[in-house]
Amino acid sequence: MSEQQTSRPLPPMSVAEQTAPRRQLGQWNKLLVTFLRVMAGLWMVQGLALWQALLMHRPAPLATLGFANASGLVIFAVLDLIAATGLWLPAAWGGVLWVCLCTAQILTGLAYASVPFNGLALRLADIVLLLAYIGLTYQATRERAAR
Repeated sequence: MSEQQTSRPLPPMSVAEQTAPRRQLGQWNKLLVTFLRVMAGLWMVQGLALWQALLMHRPAPLATLGFANASGLVIFAVLDLIAATGLWLPAAWGGVLWVCLCTAQILTGLAYASVPFNGLALRLADIVLLLAYIGLTYQATRERAAR
């Protein structure tokens, strides 16, 4: 560089200028996020209740249940906690995993009546929650498309 071309420092930039402006969430989107957070709490409680049933009860359910029922309980106990994490974020994979778990729990409840935590009231609640999730997602998507 020649002596006439001196480099000047750039003016400082704030972090606020570097980030894109946040979009405001609409009413349905806020309601959907609130619903997902409530579902995350419920599914966390459900997952922990399954772990409590697996680890704290005597005789151990894994020993008294058949292999299919015991492995199903372990799978639901693990996946309930993972789905709760995804719902809390609210990540798309959390909603998908939650819908798959609800559907699997409903179908398991119809197929196996002897599995713990498998009452008719819980299956009906799963159906109502699935329908509420589908309705809220539909309204939130329409709201986003209108913007």
